[in-house]
Amino acid sequence: MIAALPMYDWPVLQPVNDRLWSAVAALLRAEGIDAPERLTREDRYAPLWERKDLLFAQTCGLPFNTRLKGRVRYVATPWHEVEGCGEGTYSSAIVVHRDRAGLDPERLGAMRLSINGPDSWSGCVALDRWFRARGEAMPEPAMVSGGHLFSMQAVAEGEADGAAIDSIALGLAQRHLPDLTDRLHVVDWTETRWPCRSSRGAMPPTVWCRHLPTRSQPPSPAMPRSVMLSG
Repeated sequence: MIAALPMYDWPVLQPVNDRLWSAVAALLRAEGIDAPERLTREDRYAPLWERKDLLFAQTCGLPFNTRLKGRVRYVATPWHEVEGCGEGTYSSAIVVHRDRAGLDPERLGAMRLSINGPDSWSGCVALDRWFRARGEAMPEPAMVSGGHLFSMQAVAEGEADGAAIDSIALGLAQRHLPDLTDRLHVVDWTETRWPCRSSRGAMPPTVWCRHLPTRSQPPSPAMPRSVMLSG
């Protein structure tokens, strides 16, 4: 069996995720579950989610409620102590380069946008809904970055003019990658989303499992403070 925590597994955060997994794995083993010693790391999420030997993982709420629906078991939605998050809720920050700090958000429709991917709620769908709430259609993205970190880098380096960055990713980057976020400016926030496991809606990134026995209770270790989790 393998385990993965891929949603915020940037190189600077991997030691923290390793400690988090060690705590979770110890609790699973105490329940008689053969949890792996180390996290598995792959470059792409989708193949990882589809692996039949996957014990425990993490995903965005949109894939969880669509392509993975009925195929995995929900474990938990972490609470993150960052701006834009509540108790199991989150939103996305719409960011531009700091040189555009005075930008009117209404001008975003004429700018080059970066999205994570079309299956990302926080990096694509939330941005589309933000435009629709203003009576506009979201313009065709100028680039598909593959992740919030890459979208932030694209905006900071001038490869894109704007992006929607989930509040968790932005908070983590502000703490661990300040040289990056110092080049960004938040012009607005998208709507706040509540967990909704029974619909096609979104939830904050969540952990889930494929093979955890139904008799087992979800683990709840003391989370490392450096990833800013509460509960």
